[in-house]
Amino acid sequence: MTNELKQEFTRRITKANKTELIVILYDMLLQYILDSKSAVELDNENQFKIEVRRARQCIDELIASLDLQYAIGVNLFQIYQFMKREFILVKFENPDILDHMEKITKELLFAYNEISRQDYSLPVMEHTETVYAGITYGKKSINENADYNAKTRGYLI
Repeated sequence: MTNELKQEFTRRITKANKTELIVILYDMLLQYILDSKSAVELDNENQFKIEVRRARQCIDELIASLDLQYAIGVNLFQIYQFMKREFILVKFENPDILDHMEKITKELLFAYNEISRQDYSLPVMEHTETVYAGITYGKKSINENADYNAKTRGYLI
Protein backbone atom coordinates (compact mmCIF):
# COMPACT_ATOMS: atom_id res chain seq x y z
CA MET A 1 0.00 0.00 0.00
CA THR A 2 1.41 3.36 -0.98
CA ASN A 3 1.90 6.21 1.48
CA GLU A 4 -0.69 8.25 -0.40
CA LEU A 5 -3.25 5.49 0.06
CA LYS A 6 -2.40 5.24 3.76
CA GLN A 7 -2.97 8.99 4.10
CA GLU A 8 -6.28 8.69 2.29
CA PHE A 9 -7.42 5.89 4.59
CA THR A 10 -6.32 7.92 7.61
CA ARG A 11 -8.35 10.92 6.46
CA ARG A 12 -11.38 8.77 5.79
CA ILE A 13 -11.11 7.13 9.22
CA THR A 14 -11.06 10.49 11.01
CA LYS A 15 -14.39 11.46 9.43
CA ALA A 16 -16.11 8.05 9.43
CA ASN A 17 -19.04 6.77 11.43
CA LYS A 18 -19.23 3.13 12.54
CA THR A 19 -20.59 1.80 9.25
CA GLU A 20 -18.10 3.75 7.18
CA LEU A 21 -15.28 2.29 9.30
CA ILE A 22 -16.36 -1.18 8.15
CA VAL A 23 -16.37 0.03 4.53
CA ILE A 24 -12.84 1.34 5.03
CA LEU A 25 -11.75 -2.02 6.45
CA TYR A 26 -13.14 -3.74 3.37
CA ASP A 27 -11.33 -1.23 1.14
CA MET A 28 -8.10 -1.93 2.99
CA LEU A 29 -8.65 -5.69 2.78
CA LEU A 30 -9.25 -5.43 -0.95
CA GLN A 31 -6.09 -3.36 -1.36
CA TYR A 32 -4.03 -5.94 0.55
CA ILE A 33 -5.44 -8.70 -1.65
CA LEU A 34 -4.50 -6.74 -4.77
CA ASP A 35 -1.05 -6.02 -3.32
CA SER A 36 -0.49 -9.73 -2.61
CA LYS A 37 -1.50 -10.60 -6.16
CA SER A 38 0.91 -7.93 -7.39
CA ALA A 39 3.69 -9.42 -5.23
CA VAL A 40 3.14 -12.76 -6.97
CA GLU A 41 3.43 -11.09 -10.37
CA LEU A 42 6.64 -9.41 -9.23
CA ASP A 43 7.92 -12.73 -7.86
CA ASN A 44 8.35 -11.24 -4.39
CA GLU A 45 7.46 -13.97 -1.90
CA ASN A 46 8.41 -11.94 1.16
CA GLN A 47 6.09 -9.08 0.19
CA PHE A 48 3.37 -11.62 -0.59
CA LYS A 49 3.57 -12.96 2.97
CA ILE A 50 3.43 -9.45 4.42
CA GLU A 51 0.34 -8.51 2.38
CA VAL A 52 -1.47 -11.76 3.24
CA ARG A 53 -0.72 -11.19 6.93
CA ARG A 54 -2.14 -7.65 6.67
CA ALA A 55 -5.24 -9.02 4.97
CA ARG A 56 -5.70 -11.47 7.86
CA GLN A 57 -5.37 -8.57 10.30
CA CYS A 58 -8.20 -6.77 8.48
CA ILE A 59 -10.32 -9.90 8.85
CA ASP A 60 -9.50 -9.94 12.58
CA GLU A 61 -10.74 -6.35 12.86
CA LEU A 62 -13.91 -7.23 10.97
CA ILE A 63 -14.50 -10.13 13.36
CA ALA A 64 -13.97 -7.84 16.35
CA SER A 65 -16.59 -5.43 14.99
CA LEU A 66 -19.37 -8.02 14.92
CA ASP A 67 -22.35 -8.09 17.27
CA LEU A 68 -23.00 -11.82 17.61
CA GLN A 69 -26.38 -11.44 19.29
CA TYR A 70 -27.91 -10.95 15.83
CA ALA A 71 -28.19 -13.63 13.13
CA ILE A 72 -26.44 -11.46 10.54
CA GLY A 73 -23.48 -11.10 12.90
CA VAL A 74 -23.21 -14.88 13.23
CA ASN A 75 -23.44 -15.32 9.46
CA LEU A 76 -20.74 -12.73 8.86
CA PHE A 77 -18.59 -14.38 11.53
CA GLN A 78 -18.77 -17.65 9.61
CA ILE A 79 -17.82 -15.88 6.36
CA TYR A 80 -14.90 -14.12 8.04
CA GLN A 81 -13.70 -17.37 9.61
CA PHE A 82 -13.79 -19.02 6.18
CA MET A 83 -11.84 -16.13 4.67
CA LYS A 84 -9.29 -16.25 7.47
CA ARG A 85 -8.75 -19.99 6.91
CA GLU A 86 -8.33 -19.39 3.19
CA PHE A 87 -5.72 -16.70 3.83
CA ILE A 88 -3.86 -19.14 6.05
CA LEU A 89 -3.91 -21.77 3.29
CA VAL A 90 -2.92 -19.52 0.39
CA LYS A 91 0.52 -20.26 -1.01
CA PHE A 92 2.85 -18.13 -3.07
CA GLU A 93 3.15 -20.94 -5.61
CA ASN A 94 -0.63 -21.24 -5.93
CA PRO A 95 -2.33 -17.88 -5.23
CA ASP A 96 -5.65 -18.78 -6.91
CA ILE A 97 -7.44 -18.47 -3.57
CA LEU A 98 -6.85 -14.73 -3.76
CA ASP A 99 -9.22 -14.40 -6.72
CA HIS A 100 -12.00 -15.98 -4.67
CA MET A 101 -11.19 -13.78 -1.65
CA GLU A 102 -11.24 -10.70 -3.88
CA LYS A 103 -14.69 -11.63 -5.18
CA ILE A 104 -16.11 -12.19 -1.69
CA THR A 105 -14.59 -8.94 -0.44
CA LYS A 106 -16.03 -6.94 -3.34
CA GLU A 107 -19.50 -8.35 -2.72
CA LEU A 108 -19.36 -7.56 1.00
CA LEU A 109 -17.93 -4.11 0.23
CA PHE A 110 -20.81 -3.41 -2.16
CA ALA A 111 -23.35 -4.44 0.51
CA TYR A 112 -21.73 -2.31 3.22
CA ASN A 113 -21.49 0.67 0.85
CA GLU A 114 -25.26 0.47 0.45
CA ILE A 115 -25.74 0.23 4.21
CA SER A 116 -23.39 3.14 4.89
CA ARG A 117 -25.41 5.40 2.59
CA GLN A 118 -28.33 4.95 4.97
CA ASP A 119 -26.30 5.58 8.14
CA TYR A 120 -26.45 9.24 9.12
CA SER A 121 -24.79 8.83 12.51
CA LEU A 122 -22.00 11.14 13.58
CA PRO A 123 -18.33 10.33 13.05
CA VAL A 124 -16.72 8.14 15.70
CA MET A 125 -13.78 10.51 16.15
CA GLU A 126 -14.27 14.05 17.40
CA HIS A 127 -11.99 17.07 17.25
CA THR A 128 -10.01 15.93 14.22
CA GLU A 129 -8.15 18.28 11.96
CA THR A 130 -9.84 19.66 8.88
CA VAL A 131 -7.99 19.02 5.63
CA TYR A 132 -8.62 21.27 2.68
CA ALA A 133 -7.56 19.88 -0.69
CA GLY A 134 -7.78 21.42 -4.10
CA ILE A 135 -5.91 22.58 -7.13
CA THR A 136 -4.81 25.96 -5.85
CA TYR A 137 -1.24 26.63 -6.93
CA GLY A 138 -0.51 24.27 -9.80
CA LYS A 139 -2.38 23.00 -12.79
CA LYS A 140 -1.55 19.37 -12.14
CA SER A 141 -0.85 19.15 -8.43
CA ILE A 142 -3.21 18.93 -5.49
CA ASN A 143 -2.21 21.08 -2.58
CA GLU A 144 -3.43 20.18 0.87
CA ASN A 145 -3.61 22.34 3.93
CA ALA A 146 -4.48 21.07 7.38
CA ASP A 147 -6.16 23.26 9.94
CA TYR A 148 -4.01 22.79 13.03
CA ASN A 149 -6.18 24.76 15.40
CA ALA A 150 -4.99 23.43 18.76
CA LYS A 151 -8.25 24.39 20.49
CA THR A 152 -10.30 21.86 18.52
CA ARG A 153 -7.85 18.95 18.20
CA GLY A 154 -7.38 16.03 20.52
CA TYR A 155 -9.07 15.48 23.81
CA LEU A 156 -10.83 18.24 25.60
CA ILE A 157 -10.52 18.29 29.38
